[in-house]
Amino acid sequence: MYQTDCETKNKILLSVRELAKNSPIDKITVKQISERAGITPQTFYNHFSDKYELIVYSYKERIRRMLKERVEKNLSWKELLRLFIIDYKNNARYVINASKNTHGEDSYVAKTAGFLCECMEDEFKSRKGTNELPYDIVMMIKMYIGGVINIMNMWISGQTKLSENDMVGLLDGAIPSRLRQYYSDNNK
Repeated sequence: MYQTDCETKNKILLSVRELAKNSPIDKITVKQISERAGITPQTFYNHFSDKYELIVYSYKERIRRMLKERVEKNLSWKELLRLFIIDYKNNARYVINASKNTHGEDSYVAKTAGFLCECMEDEFKSRKGTNELPYDIVMMIKMYIGGVINIMNMWISGQTKLSENDMVGLLDGAIPSRLRQYYSDNNK
């Protein structure tokens, strides 16, 4: 039976997610992922350079889906934050595993934060009508995203007891004032 690239990627993704339910991500091998997905390691490598790219792929696809939904449904910033929070909560076990068991250049936290920064920078550039951002704006985005990732990881691991609504308010309120005009409900 012929499978599309998307179907194969999803099969691989489901495989690693199943394996991650019982094993630290850093201990899971490409061979295990491939066997569970019913593919060869070569097929795995046709789609991903390594398991760390696969792990971040899942996150990127979820964020892309949310950003697409924001545009299609004209969602406000707070509605987008709510989607983000719900997604984090729904994937908490996997995110905690990936956050605790990846390090250095393969760090899930660093790679997902980097991707979120790129998304915010792209939106800022689009709204500002520019191809380049001032250094201070880039640093503000990085600081904001670093804080978001940190507080979200604390939240899903139970270190902070805030409701979803409180989290939306916290993340919305934490946006630096120089960025607020580009990420507020008045500027969807």
